Amino acid sequence: MSSTRDLSCPELRPADLREILSRGDPVFILDVRTPEEFAGWHIPGAVNIPIDRVEVDPDSVPVPADRPVVAVCAHGNRSARATAVLRARGVDAWNLVGGMVGWNGVYEAVAVPVGLPGVEVIQVRRPGKGCLSYLVRAGSAAVAVCPTVHIDEFIRLAADRNAKIFAVLDTHLHADHVSGARELAARTGAALLLSRLEPYEFDGFVPVDDGFELPLADGISLVALLTPGHTPGSVTFRLGDVALFTGDTLFVESIGRPDLRDNAGAQARDLYRTYAERLSSLPADMLVLPAHFGEAVPYRWGEPIADRLGAILDRLPVIRLNEAEFVREVLAQLPEQPPNFRAIQAINRSGVAPEPAQVAELEAGPNRCAVRFGS
Repeated sequence: MSSTRDLSCPELRPADLREILSRGDPVFILDVRTPEEFAGWHIPGAVNIPIDRVEVDPDSVPVPADRPVVAVCAHGNRSARATAVLRARGVDAWNLVGGMVGWNGVYEAVAVPVGLPGVEVIQVRRPGKGCLSYLVRAGSAAVAVCPTVHIDEFIRLAADRNAKIFAVLDTHLHADHVSGARELAARTGAALLLSRLEPYEFDGFVPVDDGFELPLADGISLVALLTPGHTPGSVTFRLGDVALFTGDTLFVESIGRPDLRDNAGAQARDLYRTYAERLSSLPADMLVLPAHFGEAVPYRWGEPIADRLGAILDRLPVIRLNEAEFVREVLAQLPEQPPNFRAIQAINRSGVAPEPAQVAELEAGPNRCAVRFGS
């Protein structure tokens, strides 16, 4: 697949697969997990044929002859067996090292055009997990928004731009992935900005409340808007009149779920007021930059995941219901809760991340922070 790799080795690293997919090179992704595993989480475009079928009747596996095959499973063990079987048939097959857990650590950085002179917004995307983080640069100063646990990605992006990270922000206490905010602030000497209303159990951060302003450059600031509902302390950061870093409050195709803390009904009522009174009053052409995306959002390599506030609100009719109807509808549509979310919340409350291998297992699977409506 690559002239820089030893073609006698049947292994492919997640970063290699990222490069192949981002270039648009032809490849066939064969997921050999069970149908249940596949349905819960998979690489877009993958075809599911369980390992039992591959091993029992390899000749029946419909793999193409005109492109390489990448075998995938949870950790790379079943897919290694599938790779061996397929290569014995003469198929150009490769095993994805680390499987889906390894794929979860892949990143892509994409520029987001915001139209502010001297300001650069980079969307730091994690396609395996559906996480979206941001680096906002103004001159030689940079701010990280909702950084994930792989903090070297953000340090490298800032260094590539000759910028220093002077502030690190989290929009809320995350439940589906381990935050890298505290460690990134410690590594870079940046100020750590966290919502005053979230139950963090450590000190050393700047408490953020409604109206908090973080200057970036002359006449340009990030301003905090308290937008509760997904969590009691959720904050949206407003970049002038051009962009909103909405965290898990509003996504490009869905809304934040209110049931990952106590009292989902009260949280749903807060969420309604956030949409009806706060976000709906903002300029409709502001760009919404959320902290996650789901399977319903097409992933296009090199293109940011974002949309205009007005367009999102227009295609979410649930927001136009009255409060009682909104609460009833949202609570009726709640999806399965994220796996390990209580353990991840506890880690983010304490600010102390476990070992990388434990983090990888805790974060395995898609994000489930949204409530979707419609098809």
